[in-house]
Order: sequence, then structure tokens, then C-alpha cells
Amino acid sequence: VPMVMRRKETKDYGTKKLIEGVYKEGDNCLIVEDVVTSGSSILETVKDLKGAGIECRDTVVLLNREQGGANILKENGITMHALLSLTELMRFLREADCIDDSIVEKVKNYLANTQVNPSVIQKSPSKNRLELSFLARAKLA
Repeated sequence: VPMVMRRKETKDYGTKKLIEGVYKEGDNCLIVEDVVTSGSSILETVKDLKGAGIECRDTVVLLNREQGGANILKENGITMHALLSLTELMRFLREADCIDDSIVEKVKNYLANTQVNPSVIQKSPSKNRLELSFLARAKLA
């Protein structure tokens, strides 16, 4: 199975490419990610892949934090397939008596109060993220 990797930044050695691996223009790619909060990291990856001529319509993630990322991705034409949601994780931990009801309630309240504003993601600057300060990147998250 061919695989590509998106670097956070190009290196001064090797191929000096942002997208490394075996691919040809027009290939379709499945993005695999650990956690999704806003979806911005996946959207950055999609942008870089498109720049290399690679299409992407789907992503598989281990954990959906349920803070709006799935909807933001959907609005941008990307279907997210999550193995687990934070709500499901809380339920499993509660059923195993690893956490109590108060923790479940705190997480539920946290999620309700920390939804990502889609307009922040969609209005993010077209400027290369590597040119932004840490604070500027944090405001986009």
C-alpha cells in the first residue's frame, strides 16, 4: 500500500519536499490522524496534498473530541470517520469504574462550552502557518 507523509516543514536535506512518499498526481489519499478538535490540522494537510496533486475526501481519526471538527471538515468536503468519540470514551471509563459521574459531567460541560467557531477556521489566513507566531497559530486552534 503506497503511503505519503506530510512534514510540518521542509528539511534542508534529503528531498526537501513537504509531501514525502510514493504518489502520482491525481491519486486519492486517506488521512490518518490521532485526535481531532477543530479539524484545522487536517485542512492544512489537505491543502498541502492538493498542492502536490493528491486528492483527499476522507480522514480516519482515533479520537473525535466533539468540539466541532467533524462539522468543519464536512463543510470543507472531508468526511471524518472516528474510531472513538470523547463521549464514548467517557462512557467506557465510567462503566469500568475508572471515573465517577462528576468527571463525566465535567467533561460534558467542557465540551458544551468549548465548541470551535467555524468562522475562525474558515477565515484563517492563507499565509503559510510556519510564518505565523505560536500565539497566532494558537488563536486559530
